[in-house]
Amino acid sequence: MGVLGGLGAALAWATSTLCAARSSRGIGLVPTLTWVMIAGFLVSAPMVALTATEGSLTRTSAGWLALSGMANVAGLAFMYAALARGRVGVVSSIVSSEGAIAALGAIALGERPSAATLAGLAVVVAGVATVAGAAPTPEATGAPPKPLGATLALALAGAVSFGLNLLASGRVSGDVPLAWVTLPARLIGVVIILGAITAGGTVYPPGRRVAWAAAAGIAEVVGLIAFAIGARHSVAVSSVMASQFAVVATVGGYVFFRERLTRTQIAAVAITAAGVALVASQSA
Repeated sequence: MGVLGGLGAALAWATSTLCAARSSRGIGLVPTLTWVMIAGFLVSAPMVALTATEGSLTRTSAGWLALSGMANVAGLAFMYAALARGRVGVVSSIVSSEGAIAALGAIALGERPSAATLAGLAVVVAGVATVAGAAPTPEATGAPPKPLGATLALALAGAVSFGLNLLASGRVSGDVPLAWVTLPARLIGVVIILGAITAGGTVYPPGRRVAWAAAAGIAEVVGLIAFAIGARHSVAVSSVMASQFAVVATVGGYVFFRERLTRTQIAAVAITAAGVALVASQSA
């Protein structure tokens, strides 16, 4: 279940990343983040209401949920800002180091995967890192060169934030109903939006142009539920499996945004698949 939950999260988050990239390049960072949060809240709130009597909050679980929510909002903001500037394949590959960050945190807090599982996780991380490192240069693609410093910094900040989000979500996933894990970030986001409106801000009007942002918000929630299911069995395994969203998003960037794949990136997909097979064989 750790493997399946992580893979389900990877597919959902790759979909969210591609939709967010399309949206942020069309309507901008703030409107995209706004509608991601609104759509996610509209999906999460009813699920939490339906499971309100199925669990109770302790001080520890409330703390993990709060950390998860704040880290998720920060991670989304950093990643969307990076996607508005840079290539989907590069940004998603760097952000996907969240899986390694969360896995290291889980191990530091006492989780003990087998040696073979750790070896498989290392292969997966190597494959994802290779996808990022083998991104074609602007000169190779014929695109005008852009400064990469800010994009890389934003993507790295997103990776750290998402790593904390995964770790906190995984730690609390076994203590509360799954739906509760999805709400904190959406609730924080909606509160920020309402505060901005009260202060005189405006919300980008709904319509066809925000559909991509809404789809990204829904896919984000679906991915978090899938991850939480997997994390109930192993936070480390589910986190690293979820990091494969970068591989899926890189292929999606080629299909939808015509971002070239290098031969090394294609080989890295095969390396990653081998790592997944090894982890799956140990988790069966």
